[in-house]
Order: sequence, then C-alpha cells, then structure tokens
Amino acid sequence: MSLTDQQRTDLATLLAAQLKRANLESLSIAMGFSELRAEAGLADLAVFARRLVDAIDDARLISRAATWLTQGKINPWFDVQLSSVLAGKTLDTKAKQALLNKYEPFLNVRTTEELLPRVRRTVCAIGVVPRGEITGSGFLIAPDLVMTNYHVMETCITKQPDGTFVEKVPGDELFCFFDYLGAPMPDVPPSPWAKEMTVCVEGASKWLVYAREPANPEGTLAVPVDDQREYDCVVIRLAKPVGKLAVKHGGGIRRGWLRLPTKVDVLTLKRRVLVFQHPEQSPQLLDVGDYRQLHPSQTRVWYSVNTAHGSSGGAAVDSDGELFALHNASVEDAGAQAVDEDGVNQGIRIDLICRDLVASVPELALIQAAGADDDGYAWSLSDELDDPQPIIGRTRFRDLVIEVTTSKTDRALVVTGPPGSGVRFSAKVLRRTLGPQVPVAEFNASELQTKKPTEFLQSLLFKLGVVARDLVPPPRETENLARWLRLDLPSWLLGRLQQSDDGLPDGVQAPARTPVWVVINTVVSASAGTFLWADNLKDFLAVLAGVKDAGQSSVDLPQLRWLFLGTTADILPVRSGKLQDEDLGNYLRYEEDFVECLQRAWLTIVKRPILDRAVMLEVVNLVKDRPLPLRKELANAARRVVLRAIGERDGGQP
Repeated sequence: MSLTDQQRTDLATLLAAQLKRANLESLSIAMGFSELRAEAGLADLAVFARRLVDAIDDARLISRAATWLTQGKINPWFDVQLSSVLAGKTLDTKAKQALLNKYEPFLNVRTTEELLPRVRRTVCAIGVVPRGEITGSGFLIAPDLVMTNYHVMETCITKQPDGTFVEKVPGDELFCFFDYLGAPMPDVPPSPWAKEMTVCVEGASKWLVYAREPANPEGTLAVPVDDQREYDCVVIRLAKPVGKLAVKHGGGIRRGWLRLPTKVDVLTLKRRVLVFQHPEQSPQLLDVGDYRQLHPSQTRVWYSVNTAHGSSGGAAVDSDGELFALHNASVEDAGAQAVDEDGVNQGIRIDLICRDLVASVPELALIQAAGADDDGYAWSLSDELDDPQPIIGRTRFRDLVIEVTTSKTDRALVVTGPPGSGVRFSAKVLRRTLGPQVPVAEFNASELQTKKPTEFLQSLLFKLGVVARDLVPPPRETENLARWLRLDLPSWLLGRLQQSDDGLPDGVQAPARTPVWVVINTVVSASAGTFLWADNLKDFLAVLAGVKDAGQSSVDLPQLRWLFLGTTADILPVRSGKLQDEDLGNYLRYEEDFVECLQRAWLTIVKRPILDRAVMLEVVNLVKDRPLPLRKELANAARRVVLRAIGERDGGQP
C-alpha cells in the first residue's frame, strides 16, 4: 500500500507522540534505514518521524512497518489510531481522551494473554515465622527484590529514634511463596509440601532494603495532602535471585520481574485495573475493575476492584500489564462510598514510590534498565518468522551484557576476533539482548577516524536523544590539553546525561533511560587498509570508559556502558578486564550453539522440543567444509530448517 501526503503527516505525528526515540531508532533499523539515526537535523523527534515515514513509504514497506509496530504492544489505543490513519481517516489528536474512554474498558486479548502469565509469575504470598501465617502479598521488582506493604511486615521491623528502620527478625524467618496457585495453603515455616509444590524463597540475611510507613488513617479522605513519603511500602531482599531463574525445573521461561514506571496516567478515569493478590491467605487470585479517582493527597488512587485481608501488597497493573499502584487498603470513608455503591479500594501511586526508591537505592535503576528477559535468550534477531535471523553462539556474550549492564564497577565489554568471526555482529546481538527501550549509540570505523573529541560528544548526545543546553566547552588558554580531555569534557558530558524530565532528583536517572550503551566499532574491511584513530579520540574514549593512570583524577560516568569491537585488542582504548573480554578467534562452541538455537526455535514454532539431536549435529558436519565461516554457514542452515518447519506447520510449501 502507498500513503497520501496527509496519511504520511498523520502517521509521523502519531509516531512522534506515542513512541520514544529509542523505539523510532529500532523501527528504522528493522526497516533497513539505520543511517537515518545519524543524519544531521533529525534531533527533533517529529522531523525524525516524518523522514522515517517517508523512507518507509517510498520503499513500499508500510504494511511491514505496521506489523512491526503492532507487535510492539505500545499501548491498547495505539493500534486503533494506527488503523485509523492507514484507513485514510484524519488523525484527531483532540479526540484522544474520548478514544481512551471508548476503548480502555475493553481488555486487548493479545495483551491479556501475555500479561497475565508474566505478572502472575512475579507475585508471591508472604509469610513470617513470628506470626506463623501468610500475612500479605508481594511482587518482584528485581531478580532478588520483592515489594510489599509496610503494614504487612510491621511486626518484623523496628523504627529507630533517628527515623531509620532495621530488621527485627532474621531472613530465615521470612518466606515468599511463588506459584502458590492451588490448595492446600503453605505452612509457615514451610513444610516439605510447600517447598515441593511452590517456589519458596527465604529472605536474605540483611533483607530490609527500603521502608516507608503508612499514613494514619489509611483508606479515608483524611490522608494528609502534603506528601511525607508515607507510601506504606517495604522492599525485601531475597536469599537468591529467583527472578533470573527459570519458572520450571526443566528450564525455559524465566520468572522475571515488573518494571517500575516513573510516570503513570492518573488523569484518565474508567481505565481498567487488575490486582494480583492472595486474599485471605488463598491461592493467587485476580480481579479486574476500573480506576475511579485520584485521592486529594495526589499520592493514592482508588479503583473498583475486589480485595480482602491478605490482598495488601498486591500488584495493581493497567491493561498493558504495567504497574499502576501498590495495593494497600480498602476505603472506609463514607464520602468515598458515593463513588461506587459496591465501594472502592486503594493503592499507592507506583511512580511516586519509584522515584523515592531509586533515589534511596540507585543501583535499582540499573537492574530495571537491564530488563527481566522473561523468555530467556532469543534465538533470532528478528521476531518475524518469515525472515528469521538465527543467532549462533554468543551465549556468553549475552550473559556478559547483562552482567556489565547491572555492574557498579565493570563498565566495558571487549570483543575481538578475525574477519568472519562475528565481531561486528556483536552490536546486533547487543541490541537484541537489551531490547528496544535501552538506548544504544553506535560509532563505525569511519566516524572514529574523523571525529575529534568535541565532535564525538555532540554525536553521542544526538544518538542518545539528549538535547544539550549549552555548547561543548573549548580548552582554556591556560589549560593543557590532557586536563581538558580528562576532566573538563567528561564533566560536561556528565552534566548532560544527568538532565532528566522525569521529576527525579538531580543526578538520578529514570530506570528506562540508564544505563545507555555506546558501541565503538573499529573493524574495517580488507580493502580499507589500516584503522587510524582521529586525533586524541582513542585516549579520550579510554578516559570516558574509566581507564586512568595511577594518581590521576577522573570523572565517573555511571550512566554509560561500552562495547569495544576490533580485530585485535591493541587497537582498542580498553584492552581487557575481569570477565568483560571475549575472543571470537578461539570460539569452540558453534556446534552446541547450533543445537541450542534450533531447540529454542522449535519451541517457538511448533511448541515442542526437537528430539533428534544426532540429526542436528549431522547438519553441522555437512556445512563444515563449505566456503563461508562456520558461524555463517550454521546460521544459514538454521534459517533453512526454520523456514521449512514454518511451511510444514502452516500447511504450505517450505
């Protein structure tokens, strides 16, 4: 299909309004227009969106782009607006509120099928030995962190005279029961049955991470309007990172955790709210209702969802499965009952908790940015089964990406190897591992051979979608060049990266924005000759990545993670580290990686594993003597096998 000029305008307006820059960059890559990301003048999101729409339509790729966008599950009404534009109807941005009210009461079937299991896996019942029973509900916000209400854990916490909180009971007297989906109820402490039929995880030795007391009284109009951070919230550290582990003993889908948003929509009423909970110590239950009103204090939301004692600490999510509130009380105030004859219940706004929590526990922002990776590692770069792009190998690389993303000390990952070994392919695997929400700025060899440090900084911020409010400072006449490169420029960059429009304290970044990755690709083609760095750029990048000589002062840039790619380590600013370096010239696991890739593909396509491992290994033997590098031959073989399986599954021709 081809669009009219008005449709192009409306589609660009829709994309600029509903998508982040990282989403648009991902769309440009998926459609084959990655070069648009670096073009001058496209820092403005609206301009970028229009140029991208024009390029997609000129290439007759609108249908493919629409499929990519709807698979992205941006929000329930985006699909409606997109369909309206593609049908030739004028986009009416003023009617958005009416559109929300019309469509939000309905739950999107596709989204529901995905969100129910994803949220359910993160929710647990909480039991403490001093009370000998299940006291409430909770949910994972990181691999080893559970959020619940303060009043659920009140008997286990002591408030000090200085206002801080400490544990009153040891971690081995605190239990979180995941997958408690049926009778009988787990004993506290857990019986052998509870450990066998549920996933029971104890608290860590130092389990109390964060605590905020409730207001007094809760569930009434009398909650103070002034925000005293009375969020009725506790964050518990578990003895093991259950969120990173597979849900089933045989592997497969990881449990995951829920993302903490820094903003929630508290203006649109009649939105669907789902509360996952363990009411009255029961197996996990779910109820669906409507968001009714914002509490006068601006800190609580009221919704018409059924709850009961034991529901406290449950996850209240919207129709996209995104956290909306931390459920904490029923509403008893007579004035509130007029909202709904059946009454309403209450949750604490999760965005307010998130901002306070990230300011108190900064490393949580890194964990949230890394993502839960619910489905384990992807087997293909593409989600389109008619164009699979199998990933052969790189399991260790993907593990290292997650490790470096969440690490406080290791900020750089180095990959080297000869031509054909997949060094440049690492950038694509990085993006697939991180997902579209994590910004990635990539610099190719030609840029690194021509850009001076100031030009590199300007290009870096542009690629990350950060608008600098001032110019890069030139060196002062009385200052030597080394100090300017080592201190002045990194300090200026740090200030730009700390700019945030999410209402967080200065220097604290929103979880969805940090850390960001920078790819430094020094690989050149054989015809291009020797790689030569631009003046001072190699040393400058070493400083930004945290390399410094003994005794030198430096500027720390915790928002950045680095991927350095090269044919040899000596050409790179960062040589090696503890576990951050990978030499693809010595990679020996291609056969096993081929088998693993096909196993994951088969589970996706035909919903069952491949049983004949010997046949897969025979394919490896057949392609070993072919002209392409083994990795590429195996990827091509995997692609042929997958396309044939899809054809047979769908009853068509392979």
